[in-house]
Amino acid sequence: MMKRTALLLLAVCTLLATAACAKNETEQPSGTLKATNDAVDFYFYYPDTWQVYLDTGMIAVKPTPSSSGIVGTSISVSAFELDGEAAGQGVNDYWDSYKGTLEKTFSDYALEGESELKLDGVPAVRKEYRGSLTETAYRFVQVFCIRNGTIYQITFTANDADYERYITALDTIVTNFHFK
Repeated sequence: MMKRTALLLLAVCTLLATAACAKNETEQPSGTLKATNDAVDFYFYYPDTWQVYLDTGMIAVKPTPSSSGIVGTSISVSAFELDGEAAGQGVNDYWDSYKGTLEKTFSDYALEGESELKLDGVPAVRKEYRGSLTETAYRFVQVFCIRNGTIYQITFTANDADYERYITALDTIVTNFHFK
């Protein structure tokens, strides 16, 4: 009887230890690499054909340059604390104030689509828009999420020619974004 109880306790301890170790880490999807740094409280997986660039509070990825030259496509993921009244905002309120900056930056700014989604279980919004800089037309997709007074912003930028080729990388990152 004592052996049986000891074995049962050992099995329960092993199960609890295994569950504790697997707490927040998710399995790395095939064909991806993990992006994180000590300055941020998130990580994500991105296509392994892309390169990562780390900075304080931000991680960016870009397609690996091909023999044809540098690609003007990128995805950046940043986080920063909201101050004052902004700390109590929802993501759509944040977008409404942010949109004014876009309208001033791009004379031809046009919102093309918006939807709601979850970023690692937290409510988020996805906004798709166009705008031109120095005579080059760009398409943007931004995902915004507010968690514990911090805004998380994922920004996909591509010119018209590269948009369709690289937009699936954004979906890979959004689907595989996790808070630590």
